[in-house]
Amino acid sequence: WLPPQTGVELFEQASRLKVAQPPWVMMTADERAASREAADNAGFAVVLEKPTPDEELATALAALLPRAEAPASNGRAVQSDRWSELPLRPMIVRFVYDMEETLRELDQALLAHGTAPDTLSYTLCMRLGADASAYGYPTIQSTANTMCMLMDAGAPLDEMQEQLRDLKAKITAALAAV
Repeated sequence: WLPPQTGVELFEQASRLKVAQPPWVMMTADERAASREAADNAGFAVVLEKPTPDEELATALAALLPRAEAPASNGRAVQSDRWSELPLRPMIVRFVYDMEETLRELDQALLAHGTAPDTLSYTLCMRLGADASAYGYPTIQSTANTMCMLMDAGAPLDEMQEQLRDLKAKITAALAAV
C-alpha cells in the first residue's frame, strides 16, 4: 500500500530524476486490465499480480539480472552454474571473493614449501575444489582437483604453478561476473 500515491505515480516521479534507474517491478492485487496497461505504459519491467508464487517471482527477477559471458579461456566473465538459484547468490558472491584470498594463501604455501607441499596447501586446494563444486564452478573444481593430484604425485613446483595460474584466470573470470 502506497499512500498517498499509486505505484505508477511513484514510478513516474522517480523516472523524472536524472539518475540511472533499475528495472522496476510492480506487484499489485488490482486485476483490472486498465491497471496492468497503465503499469506497462509507464515503463515497469514486470507487472505481477498478488499473490505471486515464489517461483514466478524468482523467475521474473532473475530475467532482469545481467548475464555474464563465458567461457573463461577468452578472458570473459564466468557465471556460476547455480546463479539462477536466487537464495544461493549471496553465498556464491561471498565464495568468489573468498576464493581470491584462498588463492593467495595457496600461492604462498606452495612457494614456501616448493616441491613438497604441506598439509595447508593440500587442504586449501581440496577445500577450493569442493566449494567450487558446491557453488557451481566445475572448471575451478577440475583445476583444483588436478592440482591436488599433482601434489599427491610429488609433481615439480612449476607444474603446480601452471595450475595455479589457470586457477587465477578462472577466479578472475568468476570475479568479473559478480
